[in-house]
Amino acid sequence: MCKIKWFLAIILLGFLLQSKGQSRIYIFKDRYKEDIQSTLNRPEWEFENIKILLQYMMDPKNTGDVDYRLLDSYLDKIVPDKNSEELLCIDLENVAYENVTRNVIVKGQMVSRSVYQQSENKLIELIRHVKAKRPKMIVGIFGLPFRALDQKRVRVNSVGVLDPILSEVDVIFPSMYVPYERKEQALAFLRLNLDRSFEYADRLNKPVVPFFWYLLFPTDSRKLRHELIPRKDMLDYIKYVENYTSRSGRGISGIVWWDTPTQYSRKMIKQNLLNPNEQRPSWTMETQFQYYFGN
Repeated sequence: MCKIKWFLAIILLGFLLQSKGQSRIYIFKDRYKEDIQSTLNRPEWEFENIKILLQYMMDPKNTGDVDYRLLDSYLDKIVPDKNSEELLCIDLENVAYENVTRNVIVKGQMVSRSVYQQSENKLIELIRHVKAKRPKMIVGIFGLPFRALDQKRVRVNSVGVLDPILSEVDVIFPSMYVPYERKEQALAFLRLNLDRSFEYADRLNKPVVPFFWYLLFPTDSRKLRHELIPRKDMLDYIKYVENYTSRSGRGISGIVWWDTPTQYSRKMIKQNLLNPNEQRPSWTMETQFQYYFGN
């Protein structure tokens, strides 16, 4: 076990010391068809693979309790190599996760101390279980310290509340899903959530690898939801995050490019914000990827 801890410490040190402006971009390579592989392998983009455990693999009925037998079976499928050194994100947005959210972000009523403690313990147990099963992977949990649209959405005196959970992970995976069409609002949103992420990262000495999505994701406007963000704006947002420096002088250690076939299969993609010459009759995961990272 001591050797494993030293191994992880060396990898995490590499994350923490990575030079700004040259961030790795982590993608879900298994989701893309063969015709996109040439783009994935282009030398100007440092694409690396990441694995993810989704809610249906752990708590499909949203009971708030993890089915560890189900979890282990999926973990063996997506990461058969028990010595894998890849990044692994736990994406469990179930009842327990929501209970923790309510005491950090203004989102309905706060839960009682006992309910919060139970939910916190469940998330900690989950993280420890996954790390025990795949001890060399770099493990984090999606969305913590929870996306805030503005400072008013952050509960007073909530700084440090997530220390018990985030002290267990190897990497912090905040959500930077842009909710605003206007660039100045979007940049303010990114700044706020980077500051909040590094409040924990600096104190707990954890690398930060934010999730990005190329679709707008507001919580209070269905009209803008799932609109494609124009390529120029998206690259500006990525550059802004790459150049961010925390109070202690640290920056991000990479970016996760979120993608899922759901929006395509359900025909939810919108392109009203794109210039006419950028619009297409239909979009696929592959054409989207080419749009943002191709010529």
